[in-house]
Order: sequence, then structure tokens, then C-alpha cells
Amino acid sequence: MKNIPPILGAILMIFLFLSGSSVTADNQDLGIIEACNLVLDNSLELEIAHLEKENARFSYEQTRADLKRSESRTAELQNELSLVQSQESFNNTRDDLILDTISSYFDLIIQKQEVKIREKELELDERRLAETEEQVQLGHQSHMDLISQQSSYNSAAFNLEDARQDLIADQESFARDLDRDEVPPLNSELLQQVERVEICQEGFLEEAVEASFELRVQEKQAQIAKLEWERDQARDISSLELKQVENELKIARLEVEKTREDIHHGLKQTFNSFKRAQNNLLLAENSLDEARESHEIILQQEEVGHKTRNQVLSSKISLKNARQSYWSAVSTYYQSILDLKNSMGRDLKEAGHDLFH
Repeated sequence: MKNIPPILGAILMIFLFLSGSSVTADNQDLGIIEACNLVLDNSLELEIAHLEKENARFSYEQTRADLKRSESRTAELQNELSLVQSQESFNNTRDDLILDTISSYFDLIIQKQEVKIREKELELDERRLAETEEQVQLGHQSHMDLISQQSSYNSAAFNLEDARQDLIADQESFARDLDRDEVPPLNSELLQQVERVEICQEGFLEEAVEASFELRVQEKQAQIAKLEWERDQARDISSLELKQVENELKIARLEVEKTREDIHHGLKQTFNSFKRAQNNLLLAENSLDEARESHEIILQQEEVGHKTRNQVLSSKISLKNARQSYWSAVSTYYQSILDLKNSMGRDLKEAGHDLFH
């Protein structure tokens, strides 16, 4: 370093620093919000929805300019309705991509755990098969026992290969969505440390009903029907035609009430799914605690010679299964929260950031 000029030395140090920073960044886990941003940035489906929304806005502006001459309030409302429907279509496309990305993110973490479980199951069956072969040679077990254990081993090998292939296929699909060559490491701690949320049913229902796009559309349709009725009141039409228009207005108003009832019923089911997810999370948490305690006891018994290596391995598999069930419960719980937030008209990216910070 003595022979390197100071300026070149400084440049070299900066280069090494930046290179080291790049390596560190590459080794970091891909956060779930970052994954959502990558999918949204690279989604052709969302880009198409955005362009369709832009075209709808252009059409709205053109139609609004044309309607200034006609002064038709009914036509204005219909034009506004077309615009908000295109905006809602874009929002639904974006929100579906976010929800699907979060689901895929968690599924991949759980699938990796599934592969580890299948590996341990195969290891256990391999050990049992070797023991059975030895016992058959000693005459302590029959060939039927060996056939049965061989069948169990073959099933374990098949299950492991099946789990690996499923994982590879889903990783490739998720990598395409991210526009990456492969899926970076994911943050499994999100499924280990639960962010619990309390949501009041009454407040949820009130806010979600108000946020319902379907209800707003029906209310807009009722407004249009009322304007048509008022227009026809002033026109020289037959009593039968006027009665028909009155019925159309009644139907539009009844549709609003029916939609409100249907939405309220559907939202109750959404909230009940959230409560079930809460209860299932608690049960899975208790089961995981019990599996941990049981495994600790078996390890202690192994140390004093009361448990075999196979029994310890079987206990470890039970613990991994309990952990996988817990992670699945956490994933379902988080997604049920996002379903509630979505129904309330909340921004899912912000809701996700609050949940997974």
C-alpha cells in the first residue's frame, strides 16, 4: 500500500466499501412489503389495468365535455359511474396482487418447513428399515414386517420428492412474479413473532358497509332511476308508461336495501373467519408449546437411556409438525386481518406495513 498514490488508495477503499455493501445487501432477507412492491412493479396485469383506467378517465373527460351542451344530469351520473367502476377495477387488480403475494410468501416459508419434515420422516423410516432387516436376519421379525416397513420407506421417499417438486415449482412461479432469477431468502421470523390485532365487530361492519363499492354503485343507480322518473313526470306519456317508470324507481331502491343486507351478511362471515383464525392460532400456539415440552422430556429421558434414537427423531418430527401447523395458523390469521382491512377500504400496502413492520 506504500507505493499506491493517496488518490488511488482512496478510490480503492471506496470501491471495496461499496462492494462489501453490495454483498451485504444481497445476503439480506427479502421483506414481505418489498416482495409486494416488486410484484406490483413487474405485473403486466396491473399495467394493463392502469392503462384501462387511464382510457376510462380520457373517455370520461370527453363525455363530460360533450354533456355540457345537453345538460343531462342522468347522463352525467352514468358517466361518473363508468369512471368509478374503472378505478375500482384497477384497485381490485392491485389488491388481489398484494394478497396473492403475501399468501405466496408465507406458503414458500411453510413449504420449506414441509420439505424438512419429509426429510426427517425419510431418515426415521430408513433407520426403522435397517432395524427391521436386522431383526428379520435374527429371526425376530417376519418378512411381512420387512415388506411393510419397505412400503413405509417408499412412501416417505415419494412424499419427500413430491414436497421438493412442489417447492421448486412454486419458487419458480414466485421468482417470475418478482422478476428475479431465483427467490431470495425470505423472512421466516414473520411467522414466529405474531402481531396481534383487536378489531371490534360493530365498528368493522359500520366502516366496511360504508366503504362498499357495490353499495355505492346501487345507490348511484337509484339516483339515476329517480332522475329518470322526475324527467318522465314532466313528459307527456301514458299512465302505464309512467307506472312502469315508478316501478323501476322502486326496484332500484329495493336493490339498494337488498345489496346492503347481502353485504352486511357477507361481512359478518368475513369477521367470523377472522375470529376463527384467532382461535385456531391460540390452539396451534398451545399445541406447539406442548410439543416443545414433550420433546424436552424425551431428550432428558434419552440422556439416561430410557428413550431410543428413533423415539427422539419421532419426537423431533412431531415438534416440526406442530411448528408448521403454528406457522400455517399465523399465515391464515394475518390474511384474515388483511381481508378485514380490505373490506374496510383501507390501503393494503399501508395495512401490510403496519402489520409486518
